[in-house]
Amino acid sequence: MKQLKPFYSESVQYYFSRVKDTYTENGQTFILQFACLTIERPSQSESVWSKIEKLEWEEASDKLQTTPDNVSTYEVSDAMFQELVKISATCHSELYSLTPLYKRNRLEQLADSAGY
Repeated sequence: MKQLKPFYSESVQYYFSRVKDTYTENGQTFILQFACLTIERPSQSESVWSKIEKLEWEEASDKLQTTPDNVSTYEVSDAMFQELVKISATCHSELYSLTPLYKRNRLEQLADSAGY
């Protein structure tokens, strides 16, 4: 007997996003790093993991200080997403500088409000 396919099949997309932002608060400069793993379906969006870290400017590496403030979003495969979830559980700080194999990406520069 032939099996019928469902009338509607929900597409699933997997995203890895990271943000680097520099800002000044009460005369002191900080770098904010954020990373997030998200599963998107037409009916809902689910954040599987996210982490925010705030560093004082002086604590950050020269490379991090000179990296432009931006939002990087990568659409990744299910298999890559699962690997990123594993990394988030063991060494999440690696995700702030990691560029995964991706299907598509979007890079958005943030306003240079701090002048760096």
